[in-house]
Amino acid sequence: FGQALEASELSVEVTGSEGRRTKFQQKATAQMIVRATPRQSGKLKQQESLAKSSEVKSQMVEHPEDNILFETVQYENGEDNKVSELSVLEQAILLALCLDVKNNNPADGLTAEEMSAYLARVLHHHDD
Repeated sequence: FGQALEASELSVEVTGSEGRRTKFQQKATAQMIVRATPRQSGKLKQQESLAKSSEVKSQMVEHPEDNILFETVQYENGEDNKVSELSVLEQAILLALCLDVKNNNPADGLTAEEMSAYLARVLHHHDD
């Protein structure tokens, strides 16, 4: 997994940030977050992602505002709410790192929480 990470030049950081999961939550709590940014980001890639995101948004189903849970964790730090677009290969590398966490750690709550942070980062780029 490490060789694939180096070859892709993907920067991955697993850290914590304060955030809220529900709209009624008054106090922000610690949330595990995976910050993954590609090292090479060109204009062409950004244009492709903008076209793709507009296509996906046109296909999305609107949900009523009375949902209690946020779709994604709302972090106190505004920079953590912004995520960069990842290619399918980079998303696959994140999933491989998630499996690496599972294989190298005991089955406990912390392992599951760390794995869910990787999955949340990948699912942020769902391709409907």
